[in-house]
Amino acid sequence: MDAVAHDATAEPLQTRAARGAAALLVRSGAIKLVSAAGGVVLARLLAPAQFGVYVVAAFCVAFLAMFADVGLGGALIQQREAPTRRELSTVFTVQMILAGVLVAVGLVVAAPVASAYHLPAADVWLLRALIATLFISSLRTVPAVLLERELRYGRLGTVETVEALVFQVTAVGAALAGAGVWAFVLATALRAVVGLAVIYRLSPWRPSLGIDRAVARRLASFGLAYQANGVLSFVKDAMTPTIVAVVAGAAAVGYVNWAYALATLPLLVTTSLWQVTFPAFARAAHDPALLTHMIERAIRLGAIVMLPLSFSVMALAPEAIHYVFTSKWDPGLLSVYLFSISLWAGPLLGSTFFSLFYAVGKPRYGLWFTILYGVLDWGLGVPLLLWLGFNGIAVRTVIVAYVTLPLLLRVARSIVPIRPLRQVIRPALAAALAALVELGAVHVLPRSPVAFVAAMVIGAVVYIAAICKLEGELLRPVARAVLPARFQAPLRRYLLDPVVAA
Repeated sequence: MDAVAHDATAEPLQTRAARGAAALLVRSGAIKLVSAAGGVVLARLLAPAQFGVYVVAAFCVAFLAMFADVGLGGALIQQREAPTRRELSTVFTVQMILAGVLVAVGLVVAAPVASAYHLPAADVWLLRALIATLFISSLRTVPAVLLERELRYGRLGTVETVEALVFQVTAVGAALAGAGVWAFVLATALRAVVGLAVIYRLSPWRPSLGIDRAVARRLASFGLAYQANGVLSFVKDAMTPTIVAVVAGAAAVGYVNWAYALATLPLLVTTSLWQVTFPAFARAAHDPALLTHMIERAIRLGAIVMLPLSFSVMALAPEAIHYVFTSKWDPGLLSVYLFSISLWAGPLLGSTFFSLFYAVGKPRYGLWFTILYGVLDWGLGVPLLLWLGFNGIAVRTVIVAYVTLPLLLRVARSIVPIRPLRQVIRPALAAALAALVELGAVHVLPRSPVAFVAAMVIGAVVYIAAICKLEGELLRPVARAVLPARFQAPLRRYLLDPVVAA
């Protein structure tokens, strides 16, 4: 069995990872702008209850999607050897069979599921339409795996950008045309079709059918544990579209989902960094010193990008509601603050450590933590929901994130001798300074949309100056790794070198 040919680059692993993260970062920024603009329009056009109906329907589809993937793609990413054609054909065929079976089952059970969630009878076909897109999405696993293994995140970023544009343009256009919640269905279907076409255009692999049972068993030995973590993580996060929907109604689901989406806006950018970590760490797993260095740098860069955005969301959330989303979303403000606080311990550190567990072939660690998170989420979440209403979900998220952090750090340090907390101190100081400046600006300037935008611009300038002063030693080599040569000299001359020398 010959390994599939690829265009492996001769660049050092860290440089390739940095370039991949930078490519995704740029495209994620564009996606963020498009998604934010589309989200604003949809938030103004649709009621919270309509958002809630879509969240519940999308949850049901995502639940089925968990069982359409038994982690074989993750196993291909983790293995050191290049995947063979037989391995790729096996993964592709298994994915198609599982997705086909689950779509058939989903179409049959859509009606009783909609009834259990108290959805209107007309929304049964909405649920069925979303379920049908699951089969299309399953066909992209192999080309995506091949791109991830070679850290070709520029191409993956292109796919994600196209998908985001298609989704937002379609959803907004359909909502303006009066489609209501069906705007999301049309956008989801078109995104799946266009994304599939684009990824096959950018990935050299051609589909082929065939199952090698020995290959399937070997890949499943890692993949099942890897995927079990995803299934359990999904179940632990299922409280909003399940218990909240039953106890508090679709409007409460809409508020929670909106607050979480606003608080996690920074993840639309930083996810591009963490998306690189699993395959990059897997390539460095044989070198403990290199792996330690890469983990600490990933945390540090994640903090540099995520913390200023998160602090800014908290500082300007009331103004954003007033000028952008309208006052109908005021009840979700407290949840925005709480979800933002939970990000600093959860995605910032946890995502990197989970990538470490998978990269060194220990997915069981991720599985154990996901089980722990699930037990705490449901054990605390249900009573807090009954006591505090939908804001109890956000309170639960903060408690779980910080109670489990010391144990997560201890397990990660048992694998590599990392010092993660040191990596976030300077970015946190710079982000806090910028947020205080933003708060001061919105209170000093006459209240208006112009002042709101001005506060964001001023905060960004303050943060860039502060972080270049504090982290110039890190940012200079990163800039050299990811920027074309013609941009490096101006960047050093006008931005990095002056503040470092000051």
